Amino acid sequence: MAHPLTADAPNPAAHWFAVDAAHAPPPPLKRADGEEPMDLRRGCVVRRLGGRPGRGLVVAEPKAGEDVVGVRFGGEMHAELATLEDLVVVRDRREKCTDLRNVAEALHAVVVGSDAFKDCDPDESTAEKIARGAAPPVWREHDARMRVDVDWVGHVARKCIAYRNVVCSEAMDECVWRSLEGILDTATTLFGAGAPEVATILLVQIFAFEGLANLPNEGQKRYVRAAREKCEALRAIATDAKGPFARGRLELPWCEMDKSMRYDAKLLEAEAAQHLASAIATSGDHDTALEKYYEAIELAESAGPAGEAKLVAAHHDCAAVYAMVALGEPGSQLRRLRDAADHALPPERAAKMNVALRHAVKALRLAERAHGRVNTATAQMHFAVGKLSADAKWWHEAAHHLGQAALLHHIIYCGHLGHPKHAEVDRCVETLQRTITDFKINDAKRCALSDDVVAGLDADASRVKCSFCGKVERPDGKDRFDRCGKCKCTKYCSRDCQRAHWPSHKAACRAAVPMAERLQEIKDKEPPRVHPRPIGVTGKLRADAEAARLAALAKKATKPGKDAAPPDDGAMDVDAQ
Repeated sequence: MAHPLTADAPNPAAHWFAVDAAHAPPPPLKRADGEEPMDLRRGCVVRRLGGRPGRGLVVAEPKAGEDVVGVRFGGEMHAELATLEDLVVVRDRREKCTDLRNVAEALHAVVVGSDAFKDCDPDESTAEKIARGAAPPVWREHDARMRVDVDWVGHVARKCIAYRNVVCSEAMDECVWRSLEGILDTATTLFGAGAPEVATILLVQIFAFEGLANLPNEGQKRYVRAAREKCEALRAIATDAKGPFARGRLELPWCEMDKSMRYDAKLLEAEAAQHLASAIATSGDHDTALEKYYEAIELAESAGPAGEAKLVAAHHDCAAVYAMVALGEPGSQLRRLRDAADHALPPERAAKMNVALRHAVKALRLAERAHGRVNTATAQMHFAVGKLSADAKWWHEAAHHLGQAALLHHIIYCGHLGHPKHAEVDRCVETLQRTITDFKINDAKRCALSDDVVAGLDADASRVKCSFCGKVERPDGKDRFDRCGKCKCTKYCSRDCQRAHWPSHKAACRAAVPMAERLQEIKDKEPPRVHPRPIGVTGKLRADAEAARLAALAKKATKPGKDAAPPDDGAMDVDAQ
């Protein structure tokens, strides 16, 4: 039976694949096809004969002289002891797994050859650094020769999960997709189609798909079709009333280091709905995608505080779709023409841009509350808000949020993880520099934003957690927390919390100082704010046209012998941007 997990509960998956080298060869076991008896070993798939039927995986080497063995049957999260005489083997374990080994070697080559580890000294790699992703993995040939199919599945899945965000490149996302595709059939055979292991593989594949949005059209379409199928398969696992996720919240296998990878049926369904919407949006069907996003938002909201992290992603992706509707697809001819045109967005498209920014700001606030300030999710949301602000030509707001994204990514990857450089940091800094370069005072193309959206973009609108105790700033804006004077990243509710956090924050803080100084130099080049809301060319043309119309009416009304013209009920609205 599956048990709900508390914050500090151990992951049961850690004990599923234990290997005891002292075990003697197990007793022979009859085969389902009636052939010669074979040895029962860890990794065999068996079927139970008497009592409750079921198909399961042998999770540990049986001990000599014992007539029971640990078997995890389909639909269960934990193994149980089964009597040998009640079992028959339906699939031998594979020991010479050339195809699985090739998958693992290709994945290893991409990881160690990435820019993230280009400057790493192999002699300085330690087990602790490798475990937290600060050093590249080491290939041990002896261990590789000892692995069987169930070991290779776990090995590939763990490496994909551990290094996908560390390496952070399109090549890595493609490799993760292919690697997990290479173990999916084997995992389904070993664990069952509705098993948590299969859910993990499908989910991480879908995560990798999100990083493949910039592929050429044919490659993108191929991945879109496959991603939609995987989202449907993941949703089927989530909605299975007899499945393991229907019994409580579970930590996904191979994800012990990531506390966000804990799901019940409702959260997993929300995750599947959100990524299905992303796949549909990538295919160009924006209306259907938005329907699915709102469905995902509703599912995540129904999950309460546990669904906040899913809400962050759903609002973020929803904002991206609304921005594409308002501005056109990134890189498209329509987008280039719109950027080149010397006029602001028309009202209907400006309305879409307002909705996009509302979703992006909401995602940012949820990330701050759910994850805290120094977190990759919060950094990504700052980048999204900054990029949308730049697209709307609100330069000061864009510069603030892009600077925050660069600083937070730097302290996480370069400070805490020890990487000398990282692709996400470079992307944020380059976008910030480009934004400052494109900055125009009284830009005629500036989008008309509602007052609530403008207030949400303000730097003082954030309500962050104390980096030590987790206390959240008050909604009324009183008693704001103080920022660390050196790194400009962490915030504390009191001096006591800052002192208590200093031993663990010290190294990352010192690593973040050069980036904080560099960002300040970039922002010093930002022109001063002159007029907070320029009227824009479109608004000016409308205002001039309305003034001309009223002048014509006034002139007509003053002509001799003519009655004053009645007021025009269809007067044009003035777009005061």
